[in-house]
Amino acid sequence: RVCVYNSALAALALFASFAMSEILKKVIFNIPICGGFCAPTRNREPCFRHVSNEYTLPLAPRFMKLAPLIESSACCLACGRVGATALGRRRKPIMLAAFALNLLAFIFTCLALVGTSKDPSSLRSIPWVKGSGVLLGLGANGATYDVYVGNSMRVDILRCSEDPSKGEACRAAALARGFTRPSTDPNLFQRNVAWDDEAACNFIGNATSLSASCQECKDNLLSHSSLILSLITQFPTMTTDLQRTTRFGDVNCQKTMGVLSNLVSFVTTIISLLAFRSACWSALPVESDFAHFQWSLGPGFRLLMAAAGIKIADAIAHSLVPTPPGKWQKPNKGLELADYMELGNSVKCVPDDSSADTSGSSSGPASTSSDSHHSDSSQAPEEKDTPPVPPDGSSPLPQQPNASSGGRPTGSNRFAAS
Repeated sequence: RVCVYNSALAALALFASFAMSEILKKVIFNIPICGGFCAPTRNREPCFRHVSNEYTLPLAPRFMKLAPLIESSACCLACGRVGATALGRRRKPIMLAAFALNLLAFIFTCLALVGTSKDPSSLRSIPWVKGSGVLLGLGANGATYDVYVGNSMRVDILRCSEDPSKGEACRAAALARGFTRPSTDPNLFQRNVAWDDEAACNFIGNATSLSASCQECKDNLLSHSSLILSLITQFPTMTTDLQRTTRFGDVNCQKTMGVLSNLVSFVTTIISLLAFRSACWSALPVESDFAHFQWSLGPGFRLLMAAAGIKIADAIAHSLVPTPPGKWQKPNKGLELADYMELGNSVKCVPDDSSADTSGSSSGPASTSSDSHHSDSSQAPEEKDTPPVPPDGSSPLPQQPNASSGGRPTGSNRFAAS
């Protein structure tokens, strides 16, 4: 009894371990974006099957239930057909180029975000706007003023004249305005100003015009959360490019989202950037009674503009590459996701009985459902009700009756590929 009891416990533990491992695998494989990279797939592509398969597809567990809305709707089907057939045969290099561009945009955005930090040294290395000028009221050609503008703060660098008669007034004004000495140099002063500080636009001397422009710039800063969100959304954008590198993984919804999301993101980003450019660069005064300034756009802003421009290039790449013709019509009800993905591997339709027989003899019973549908046409051809011919050349085998057809044989049911 003890032996039987222990054996039962061991078998139960083994079954539980196997069940848990299968559940764990299912959970891991359905993790968004990266879970499908290690999942088993029916995609036969040797190199890109791990980044373009039925598991890497967004909403994969519910994709076929949502397909009437997100895949086979009139909008998605029309978008899937758009493009050049010749470029469809070059989908892999085109979508890989789009992926490389988006990876570059991700790097650009990361560097631009340095200009949003509140670390003065980081902001001075990658500012969004930089200004250099001479303070006229504190000694012409004597006191110089450098401004480094970011999205979260501004760094003011003041160097007073070494002339004792002019430098003393400059140093007194600097200390009164909150400047500090960052080094042992008695004439060098620095002020780190956060944009949320009420005194952010208080300058040395009578600088009414500069203060007004500063306030306008402060009111047109980009939202820090939107910048972080634009960085995070680069990941699904890049995985969309990878999803479309193979005929198996390419679907209508991914192309539609690749085009629309890039266009919407570009428009919203460029509007915010142009507003910032106008208020924090174009509208800043160059000459006044207070100072003479030269303003220039910094590398942080230029990198963010380049990242926004890449979204247009990515949208064009998605537009030029059509989805496989096998996915240009609504899938049959009850079709599994992997079977639907296989429709992308269809090369050409079966035009007649002879070609159907040839196709059947070459592919065998293991051919997928894509062989019985379509590829280069949105209409699937009707299969002929022709009985198979035995290898010995005798008369065709009799057809088996089908209950759903009232006892009449149907060739389409017998020859439907799995």
